[in-house]
Amino acid sequence: MIAILLCMSLAACSEVKLKTSAVKDFFIQIENASCSKAEAVFMLMEEKAVYEEGQNLDGFWEREIGTESMNDYVKDVVVDKLTRYTAAQVLSDQLGVYPSEEAKNKAGEDAVTAWTKISGLYNVAEYDITAADVNDLYLKKATYDAVYNKITTDATVDITEDSTRVLLADYVVIPTSAGEETANKIYESIKEGTEFKDACAAVGYEMLPEQKIKRGQMNSTVDNIIFALNDGEMSEVIISKEGYYIVRCIDDKLLLESAANYNEVLSNARETSFRDAYYKFSQESKMSIDKGFWKKIKIAEIK
Repeated sequence: MIAILLCMSLAACSEVKLKTSAVKDFFIQIENASCSKAEAVFMLMEEKAVYEEGQNLDGFWEREIGTESMNDYVKDVVVDKLTRYTAAQVLSDQLGVYPSEEAKNKAGEDAVTAWTKISGLYNVAEYDITAADVNDLYLKKATYDAVYNKITTDATVDITEDSTRVLLADYVVIPTSAGEETANKIYESIKEGTEFKDACAAVGYEMLPEQKIKRGQMNSTVDNIIFALNDGEMSEVIISKEGYYIVRCIDDKLLLESAANYNEVLSNARETSFRDAYYKFSQESKMSIDKGFWKKIKIAEIK
C-alpha cells in the first residue's frame, strides 16, 4: 500500500524506485529532501483527531474501508501527503518556485495553532516531536502549495464559467426506433398550447422534469443547442445519434451548482496536471521510505 501511495496512485506505479531508508531519523527521502519520523507521526495525530471527532471509537480503527482497515487507509492518506510535500522540496529548486513571505508567515501561524491543539491531545514527547518539527512540516506544505500552483497554472486555461455551467431543464428523449414523426407530433402539440408533460404522455412517453444538466453531459449536438437556450425557451426537435430530444430550459444557469461544478472541474484538471508532472519526476528520482517504522504504528495506540 505504501508503494502505491508513493507514486500517487498513478498507473504503472510499481515502476517508481523505492528502497528502505538507512537514515535513522528520516521517514521519507527523495534525492536531498526528507521528511522526518516526527513530522510523519504529527500528521498522523492530526488525522486521528479529525477522524475520531464525534465517533464511537469502539473498533473504529479496525473498520474496513474497501479492502483495508481504517487504520491502514488513514496511514496511506498521510504517506500520500508527505510524499508530495517531500517531492515539492526538490521540485521547488528545480522550478525556482518558493513560497512567498506571506505564505511562510501563514505557515508559521498555522504550525503554532496545530502544535497547541495536538500537543494538548496527545503525548507528542513520546515520539520526540517538537514545535520546530511542526514548523518544518507546515513550511513543507507551503512549498508544496507553491509548486502545485506553478505546475498546474496552464491546466485551467480553457476552464471558464460558461464551460462549467449547469442549467435546469425539462426534456424528453424519443428513441430513434420510434421515429422523428413521434417527436414532431409532441413538438407540434406543445406549439398548439398543450402542456409539455401532457404532450409527451399522449404518445406514450414521459417528460423528465427539472433535470440539472452540466456542460458536456450530453453529446455535442444536444449540448450546443440546449446551452444556447434562455430561461423559458423551448428547443425544436433535436436530432442526435441517441434519438430525438425536445428540451425546455427553466433556468439557464443554476448559480450554486455552476459554481460547484466550476470548482470541481478546475480541481480535477489541476490534479491531473500535477500527477502527470509528478509521475515523470518519480521515474527520474531516488526515493526511500522507512516502511518498517511505519508498519509498527497503530493509530488507536497513539495517546
